[in-house]
Amino acid sequence: MLKRLLAFAFPASSATAAAPAAEKPLPPARRPVAPGVPVYPPIDQGVIRVEPQAVIDSQTDLLRRIRLLAGTDDADFERRYFSVIRRLANHIQLLPASETDTHPGPGGLFRLALELAFFSAQAAESVVFAGRATAEDRRREEPRWRYATFLAGMCCELHRCVTAMQVVDVTGRVWPAFNLPISEWLAQSDSDRYFVRWSTGSTGSMATAGLLVEKIAGGGNLQYLQDGSLRIVPSMMDAIAGVRSHEKSALADVIDRIRDKVIHRDKSIQPAQYGKLSVGSHLEPHLLDAMRQLMTSGKWVVNEKKSRLWYSKAGLFLVWRTAAKEMLEVLARNSVQGVPQDAQTLLDILLAANVFAIDNDGSPYWMIIPPGGKSELPAERFANPMTLFGTLLDEVTPVEGLDGVTASPKAPIVTEAAEPPAEPLAAATTSQPEEAAQPAAPAPSAAAAPSFAAGAAIPEVEDGDNPQAAKIPTAVAATLRPATREVMNAILNEHLTKSNRDKMGKMEHGFAISIEHLASYGVELEELLKQLYEAGWLYSPPEKPAKKVHQYVLNNRKLDVVIIRNIQAKDAGLIQ
Repeated sequence: MLKRLLAFAFPASSATAAAPAAEKPLPPARRPVAPGVPVYPPIDQGVIRVEPQAVIDSQTDLLRRIRLLAGTDDADFERRYFSVIRRLANHIQLLPASETDTHPGPGGLFRLALELAFFSAQAAESVVFAGRATAEDRRREEPRWRYATFLAGMCCELHRCVTAMQVVDVTGRVWPAFNLPISEWLAQSDSDRYFVRWSTGSTGSMATAGLLVEKIAGGGNLQYLQDGSLRIVPSMMDAIAGVRSHEKSALADVIDRIRDKVIHRDKSIQPAQYGKLSVGSHLEPHLLDAMRQLMTSGKWVVNEKKSRLWYSKAGLFLVWRTAAKEMLEVLARNSVQGVPQDAQTLLDILLAANVFAIDNDGSPYWMIIPPGGKSELPAERFANPMTLFGTLLDEVTPVEGLDGVTASPKAPIVTEAAEPPAEPLAAATTSQPEEAAQPAAPAPSAAAAPSFAAGAAIPEVEDGDNPQAAKIPTAVAATLRPATREVMNAILNEHLTKSNRDKMGKMEHGFAISIEHLASYGVELEELLKQLYEAGWLYSPPEKPAKKVHQYVLNNRKLDVVIIRNIQAKDAGLIQ
């Protein structure tokens, strides 16, 4: 025993010790864990490399809205818009915009750039950039200023990928952000994923985004802006870099306001706002996503007959019984597993996550009588309407009131409004027409109105009846369907001959046409407005992008009108 203790305390010297046994080789390093395999402690498995088209396809909702807003033909849209979006997806892939602040998930930076581009361009519709220029110069410059606002919105937050983060591949190579797009850099080493290392206490400047503008926008598009005015590109670059001179810049003002609102609204829809993450039971984001899918698809509408959603000054309400069933159908199609099938259980989850509000007596049900309804409906009230509207879907005009809004049959009538959505995304200029809550347009009777889809005949503009009739230029009319084109040709001829001047006329945002006068052409008015809207011809205020009908005083008469946007009205000859 003593010898063993001494041998342990005083091991033999290297000269006398026996030769050690050969060491066993270490096992090979583990490959990255397959996505979805649980590991504890959690490890960062990086962001999967995807094709740029897959990045683009992840945002089809915004791309559709950008296409409508652009109002151009396919070739021009490809050159000015889609090529830029494609280069953006190629350059930044699925980078998040931040670690925990705004748009923090994979693809967040791409989404942020698209949102800023779309809403900035939308707000620019109501801004006059070249107010001191001649009429001819304004006609040339204004479309370019609006396009520059689109590019500035897209690029103004790209500094994040070079100032707030460092991107590395599985071997530790650092992405050279100013030299190569991420897609090409990963392809060089055949890497299938990349990792983001966040900088702490970064003092990076927003001006670094300016170094990426040419890579994203393309030299041809920048030259297009330069050919319009020597002021456009410098103003755009200052707005991107955050440079604010003593002279007020309309473009920079749009970018600043839209950036604040987009970031604020994204924070309102992040999962951290409605529930705490727990393993295997975090259903709240899936439930909110199902609601948004139902809104985006048009299955759920707001403030219309048989709507699931009703929005008033008292808050945003969801008719629960039918809504819960439809949500479960969406979750089943999305293959979301572990979802309770009982509507009450779903309600309990959303109440616990503070998505819905309860009254002082603890009742979750609010009894509402929608406009035109006769009986009460049990509904849920959103604690914050931005939880749903925060997806940046079209703003809606609150109904004047929901009769009988109560927390429960025994609860008092609601007297205080729930927190309204944040200030809408609006431009600084004041709208000239008096805004209205989209009154129902007077539609002609079925007997008097031939089918619009079949192309109703419009005698006033048939070439055989009036061979000298003016027509909208072919390139402009190409965006319209035949029946819509005939109506607009008729409007143009009436305007040029100065007939019906009490029913149409030029105003700040474009060319106003009385709804009553449009209905007199014997077409299905609702379909006519829908087609003009989808073609990008109708003006809508930035804070209410879905609004088609306005109130406007013309010759001392208050009329319900639609407004043909300035750009389309000028191109069509309605505005000289």
